[in-house]
Amino acid sequence: MSQHRLWHSVSLEETMRETNLKTGLTSQQVAKQREIFGENKLQEGKKPGLFRLFLQQFNNSMIIILMIASVISYFLGERTDAMIIMAIVISNAIIGVVQENRAEKALAALKEMAAPLAKVLRNGREIIIPSSEVVPMDILILEAGDRVAADVRLLKTSSCQIQESSLTGESVPVDKSEVLMLPANSALGDRINMAYASSNVTYGRALGLVVGTGMHTEVGKIATMLSMTTNDKTPLQKKLDQLGKVLGIGALLAVILIFIIGIMNQKPVLDMFLLSV
Repeated sequence: MSQHRLWHSVSLEETMRETNLKTGLTSQQVAKQREIFGENKLQEGKKPGLFRLFLQQFNNSMIIILMIASVISYFLGERTDAMIIMAIVISNAIIGVVQENRAEKALAALKEMAAPLAKVLRNGREIIIPSSEVVPMDILILEAGDRVAADVRLLKTSSCQIQESSLTGESVPVDKSEVLMLPANSALGDRINMAYASSNVTYGRALGLVVGTGMHTEVGKIATMLSMTTNDKTPLQKKLDQLGKVLGIGALLAVILIFIIGIMNQKPVLDMFLLSV
């Protein structure tokens, strides 16, 4: 079974052929699914410490140029200018650390939204298990008050309503129905034959076939995007980095040119060095 399949566009009859509504998965099938797909958890990469995050803020050509300018200003006696430049650089680094730390907290908040327990049908019996043990092809049993533990294609519903505001922003619970087969390009909020991890059942009851777990759920995709924002530079940051390199090369060429012109005009070497810098 593929977790990348667009299950909202799969007919109920075809979905039913993927499972056995009377028995659910056997213990052997569960073990095999867990070996293939792993635990139903949101993963997160290795977190750098605050000090390392702080140092990473200086890995920028514009910042390096400002730091060099600050050091040169200090040794030329312009200590006030040097302190102002360094204060700007440090403030920028602190702001960068705060922003990246917020992204990490957002990812942690997503993990807290996961359901602690889930009710599934296995070996012909309804059992309650930790949500991390849910695997694809499980039959998930949803009742009012439950938090959905994984992405599921609904198989049966009874006046089922699910609150999906954490994913869609829609404050009103959505009426669910297993019967419809929706277009492949249907928006997330329009997929009434699906239930998604982290959403809440507010009314009724439903049975669903688990089609996505862990990072393959819709909330897992959000977690992936959040983790990418902490590592990738924005287009603005990339352009500023390129601008810093251009300015740095231009400034270096200007220093060399002024120094050479001064020497050619028989000016003292030390004076020309101080002037050009």
